[in-house]
Amino acid sequence: MLDTDDQIRKKVRKAVTDSFGAITVDLETRPGVYNLLQLLSAVSDSDFHDVCMNYESENVVNLKNDLSDCLIDRIGPIRNRALELLEDTGYIEEVLSVGAGKQVTLQRGT
Repeated sequence: MLDTDDQIRKKVRKAVTDSFGAITVDLETRPGVYNLLQLLSAVSDSDFHDVCMNYESENVVNLKNDLSDCLIDRIGPIRNRALELLEDTGYIEEVLSVGAGKQVTLQRGT
């Protein structure tokens, strides 16, 4: 979740696929491509069938680029907020203190 945009792109580019040309949807013969299509469907909130239709006869490079863009759009705000929180040591100490207080209360209650 804390990967940079470039790290996300590199990981998606490295995703194992086959060397066939245009995209076809077949779990048995093209599991890597099928998986990328499922991921794109999930992160873009799109129907799997529609995604498959949109990428039919496209090349895998285009699919990987579009998946990278969608992942960055989805993960970017989460990553940015997490980094903000990690830099705020006062907030972290407060959360830990509150959590520790709740633990003591629970232990005394049992």
